[in-house]
Amino acid sequence: MFKNVILGLAVSLLFPVLVLSQEWQQQWVQREVELQTSRGRMGHYQSCPAGYKAGVGFSTISPEAAVRQCCFWFGSKRPRGIKNFDRYPIRYFHVSKGPRGWYAAALYK
Repeated sequence: MFKNVILGLAVSLLFPVLVLSQEWQQQWVQREVELQTSRGRMGHYQSCPAGYKAGVGFSTISPEAAVRQCCFWFGSKRPRGIKNFDRYPIRYFHVSKGPRGWYAAALYK
């Protein structure tokens, strides 16, 4: 058991990117949406952390529609033809009102 603790500590020290805090994940998503909103354009403006996937979306209709437009976002209904539906579980998403509509970002693991 002691050996596993040492191994876990060594891995977390050598690869800190793999063990991201929930607070950091949430801040990353919020910052992504802030960048989109301030520029008035949808897009990826930050590098995605290693081991994660990010999706961005935009809508003039509603915040919900903006979230549904995010890459890898399938909501509760499995799309036809998608085999690995649960492959990217969502960690956080954030939506903000911009000058032209709603901007959204989602972070997946």
